[in-house]
Amino acid sequence: MKLLESYSLASGQKISIPKIFDKYFPLALDKYISFQPYSKNSKNYLYWQCVIDILYPILEKEGIKIVQIGQQGEVPFKGCYCTQGQTTISQSFFIIKNALLNLSTDSFSAHVAGIYNKFLVDLVSNNYSSSVSPFFGDKSKQIILEPNRTNLKPLFQLDEPTPKQIDSILPEKIAESVLKLLNIPYTYNYSSLWFGCFYNHKILECIPNQVVDIKSLGVENAIIRADLLLDEQNIFNQSKISKISLYTDKVLKKELLIALKPSIVELIYLINENNFDIKFVELLYELGIKFAMLTYVKDENIINNIKLQIFDYGMVHKKSDEKPDEVKKVLDNRVEKLYYRTNKYILSNQKIYLSILDYKNNLPINGFDDNFKEIKQEYLENKEFWAEKDFFYILKEK
Repeated sequence: MKLLESYSLASGQKISIPKIFDKYFPLALDKYISFQPYSKNSKNYLYWQCVIDILYPILEKEGIKIVQIGQQGEVPFKGCYCTQGQTTISQSFFIIKNALLNLSTDSFSAHVAGIYNKFLVDLVSNNYSSSVSPFFGDKSKQIILEPNRTNLKPLFQLDEPTPKQIDSILPEKIAESVLKLLNIPYTYNYSSLWFGCFYNHKILECIPNQVVDIKSLGVENAIIRADLLLDEQNIFNQSKISKISLYTDKVLKKELLIALKPSIVELIYLINENNFDIKFVELLYELGIKFAMLTYVKDENIINNIKLQIFDYGMVHKKSDEKPDEVKKVLDNRVEKLYYRTNKYILSNQKIYLSILDYKNNLPINGFDDNFKEIKQEYLENKEFWAEKDFFYILKEK
């Protein structure tokens, strides 16, 4: 039963199509789809930018734009004509009314599009689509997408722990649904395998062989890879123009730490089989520097020995450098090529790299938009590459 039907039953009121009062909003666009990406927490889809990246070049060829609607302060998506915060609710109705299609999470625009009988792609997550999908509109013009409900029941709540159910809907499925309703051929030749938990975060890691104006690149603090190069002067110079996070497998001098302390957001101590120094941990604690300890060591004897020493100072977080299971399954029987995207960039000597291995092999990219690469054959079995998997979006070729 639809929610509207339950309200009708409880109130004794008949259901009739609502009247909508829209108000003109100037758009210098001939053809467009309306796009409302934001709602409440459990309804917010993490990978909208991946969807837009698929749709944008295909729609551009057809002369179709993407108009993002919403409230002031909502983050704009690249490739969209942004109107959020510029419209009243009635003006957003006008935009939806004149769109070729509405693409949204489960929110008001989906129901408005249904009333206008527009083409509609709607993502439903924290309820059954049979209950909350639009009541009005021709159902043949609507595609309602939700997580696979075979073993996954909705949580019926607006706050949901990660990974959220809605994020199991694949970006290519959403894009394909939009193009199907618009009667445009679907030409995307990749399918999703893996989303790392930090893929959506833009991160800049700096090799300290330069000083970088981080804020001009849209990031508040620089992650300094002192494990790859320890240049104390450049690290100090960087700390004078931005906040820094230090990533190190080396013991740093007390004098350097004192000089850097006002700018240090956090220090990450990377522990391997041979480098652990309890005195360095004690120094960080003594100086009041926020720090965390990470390790890829698998030997439990080594880990347990370290845990005993750091009992009073924190815990060591174990990280994995193994391939994700989804990737292993493909590689076991693979004929497809594998690719990756990332929003983590390594900056070194005025060059940009997508991974540490690319940096070590001097394989820079052309710019921040050049973030789609085939996974080189020699990387597939390299643990150093897979140690960064939490920042990757892995795809396979169809």
